Amino acid sequence: MLAVAEMYVKGVSTRDAEAVMREFGIESLSSTQVSRASKLLDEELEAWRGRPPWRDQVSHSRHALRENAPQRRGA
Repeated sequence: MLAVAEMYVKGVSTRDAEAVMREFGIESLSSTQVSRASKLLDEELEAWRGRPPWRDQVSHSRHALRENAPQRRGA
């Protein structure tokens, strides 16, 4: 699925997607299958875009502060 997601992001055509999937041992990939995968990825992307932006930023900021904070002894 990661390969399909990457092809989706890069705007790969159905024909090119079929060629890539053949490299992974998948002999046939219909345009319907590509469309379904694209629809699922569209839904996931919209859900990600609609998430609260602070949720991930707070977590990463806190982690970054811990990594970069000066070491205090006896605190």
